[in-house]
Amino acid sequence: MHNLQVATRGVSEDVDVFAFVDSDARPGRRWLATLVARLDGEVSAATTGYRWFIPQRASMANYLLAGINSGLAGLFGPGGHHLVWGGSWAISRRVFDGVALGQKWQQTLSDDLVASRALRAAGKPVGFEPGCLVGSPLDQRFAQVFEFIRRQYTIARFYVPRWWLLAVVASTFTNVALWGSLVLAAALASSAAPRWWMPLAGSATLYALGAIKTALRHQIAQTCLPQHGDALRQLAGFDIAAWPLAALVNWAGLVASAVGDTITWRGIRYRMGRGGVVREVERLAPASLAFTGKTAAPEEESPPSRRAAS
Repeated sequence: MHNLQVATRGVSEDVDVFAFVDSDARPGRRWLATLVARLDGEVSAATTGYRWFIPQRASMANYLLAGINSGLAGLFGPGGHHLVWGGSWAISRRVFDGVALGQKWQQTLSDDLVASRALRAAGKPVGFEPGCLVGSPLDQRFAQVFEFIRRQYTIARFYVPRWWLLAVVASTFTNVALWGSLVLAAALASSAAPRWWMPLAGSATLYALGAIKTALRHQIAQTCLPQHGDALRQLAGFDIAAWPLAALVNWAGLVASAVGDTITWRGIRYRMGRGGVVREVERLAPASLAFTGKTAAPEEESPPSRRAAS
């Protein structure tokens, strides 16, 4: 957040658009031109793409997180009601200054959700640009997968609480309907109930509909990211077959995010207060690059744990 504030402060007046991309994103050759083409301040005050995780090795942890992320990517579509995703988005300089986004970023933790909140409050639409879907390499262990999911949803709970609550309700309904029907069918079958197969049929129908939806969004991903074709085909097969497992893990992460006001990211622990204001920052040692699954090389003189509060 500090870097973004510095980068956007004091920019010359001849700059009309700010575009943002994550360091681990792999944008296509026409990413920038496509991203800014629809910026007009009215129909699209900002445009956003999204990430599509590309597993760097075949593992259950990587495939589960990639499947959960692809489900979130499937929520984007026509209209101007979208959340901004900070790894691939653009905003006109006029709108950026008009909503005072640089000032709203102060003492916060999430650049994109703060931007989403500010644009929504100002009545400025955010358009989704499928041509700016970007590949993002992924290699994590199981513990890191769950930590990542909880961290993302905890941040959402503080910055876009209505969206977070809707996600909790929708995920709970899906899992209860799918897994609850299986449990009910087993219970009825064990008691020799006459129509034990009915909840089983309902669960099978939900599974089939989810598999079809998953297959469709993977077709879109392969169209937008042809350079990752082999990895995407392997992921699609797992995701289509095992989407209920990914939905269950996603629900568990949502439930876990309902408790607590701290997150840890790359060796730094943040404590958030009302409205997502960062109240306390503590640097841990050694710094852990949790997202990549790798550990930073130790410094020649490792700094002691430091804490700052405001």
